[in-house]
Amino acid sequence: MAKASAWWRRHHIRDLTQIAPPHISVVTNVGTARVGEFGGQDNIARAKGEIVGALPGDGLAVLNADDPPRAGNGRAHDR
Repeated sequence: MAKASAWWRRHHIRDLTQIAPPHISVVTNVGTARVGEFGGQDNIARAKGEIVGALPGDGLAVLNADDPPRAGNGRAHDR
């Protein structure tokens, strides 16, 4: 299990998934805790979406449907 909790810039999650490719991704929420580093909640959603984007074709993304700015940008629904 890999946990992306120590990320601080865009593409950091993507870089970590190249080291340890995920098969299941869970994004609980897209909050505002790092809004200063990312310049907005949309940018945070894109950054968190990197873990969804790294999934293989048969991977599983678990997203919080109650969180309006869901990470994944709809990509998980395309599979």
